Amino acid sequence: HGRTAVYHSKSREASMFKGHLRCGECGQAMFLRNRHSHGKVSGWYYCALHENYNSSYCVKKAVKKQDVEEIALKLIQTQIKLFTDAREMVLALNKRESSKTRFRIYQNQIHSTKKQIEKYVGLKASLYEDFANGVLSQSDYISMGQEYARKADELRIFLAELEKETQKYSQTFAMNGSWSQMIEQYQNAKTLTKEMIDAFVDEMIMYNNGHVEVKFRFRDELDEVIHLAAIRQREVERYAM
Repeated sequence: HGRTAVYHSKSREASMFKGHLRCGECGQAMFLRNRHSHGKVSGWYYCALHENYNSSYCVKKAVKKQDVEEIALKLIQTQIKLFTDAREMVLALNKRESSKTRFRIYQNQIHSTKKQIEKYVGLKASLYEDFANGVLSQSDYISMGQEYARKADELRIFLAELEKETQKYSQTFAMNGSWSQMIEQYQNAKTLTKEMIDAFVDEMIMYNNGHVEVKFRFRDELDEVIHLAAIRQREVERYAM
């Protein structure tokens, strides 16, 4: 029986998924190749191990380029919608007076904590003068300096936590950062590009049973926004009861 499809090594073309697409059956990279059949040319993704050896090494079937791109675009669009929906919910809640009050309380705490840090930094700096004038012994100078430095460091850790909590109640929640900027750039995209894949996808894994696993970049940041939106919504519902 003659083959109706012809493959040529020269028919490989640049893939927008290069470095991202893997075979779920063996873990090898998948590459894009043109397939010529009945006078028509179509792009397909092949497992490198299956193609370079045979199916006894890997049973992965080829996948249409169009199918891969449609799946990737849909999954990226889903991630973008999850993020924007969660962010909009939090921003809406942050416009409430209760949220604004909490935001102001956190800001006051931040101001107070910064003053305390300045105080301990100043105390540590003044120790040297007392030591130089013989008011402090060397051991007291060292131990008191270490104590002031420790307290300042503890307050800096507390300050970082305060600033993180404050941002959750701000009017610009999740507006900054590289993840948010990418969302703004691609949230209305209707077609897939290599830049879009590089921005969102770490790895996309294709299985023979049709299952697709995607490891997204900035997944932790996305999960944090979604988790916060869910918590804040539960708080509102609880207090409304």
